[in-house]
Amino acid sequence: TDTATDDDPQSIALRLVLWQRLGRPSTEWEPLVTRIKSRQHSDGGWSQADGMASDAWATGQALYALAHAHIKPDDPVITRAHAFLIDTQREDGSWGNPDTAAMLFRLGAMGFDSTFEPVRRGAEYLFSGQRGDGSWDLSAETVYDGKERAGYDMIPLQTALPLCGLCACGYGTDSRTEKGLTWLLDNRLPDGAWPTGKSDNVYGYVAGY
Repeated sequence: TDTATDDDPQSIALRLVLWQRLGRPSTEWEPLVTRIKSRQHSDGGWSQADGMASDAWATGQALYALAHAHIKPDDPVITRAHAFLIDTQREDGSWGNPDTAAMLFRLGAMGFDSTFEPVRRGAEYLFSGQRGDGSWDLSAETVYDGKERAGYDMIPLQTALPLCGLCACGYGTDSRTEKGLTWLLDNRLPDGAWPTGKSDNVYGYVAGY
């Protein structure tokens, strides 16, 4: 029996991705595809919970899950979602905080690259926040929870997130992306991990990712 938690849009999407990766039979995951499709709003997007408005984050998550189920880009559900993303993309190319990097990652999973105009604009928006050393600024949109960590000079995760989105959309060999990857490698600890952050050359919290 489904619980309220099981019926949460995010839970359904993540379960679809997981069951696909585990090779579960189609009789188990096809109903999840139907449930995701049925929750698409009239504007083409999805919301993070019932009663909420459509947003880029939830729409990207739904697209990512449907991509794992091999739903084709010309499926009407997908084309309506793409129209929603085009309509809600801001003039500067972003989708809001912290949606842009995640959105590129999910569009990349659907097979879209720089030939898709929203991807190109989103990528240029991310690159506009890149520092000269290849990293991303602490005040940039790529802070995962929308909050700046006081006192930190750098946070590797803030550079890793936009790089994930950019690489997923075919920007892995772009010189700007390569500069960011080089920065990450240069800031790796001797044990191979990365610090949570660093302030005045002092590492903060436990290195673990």
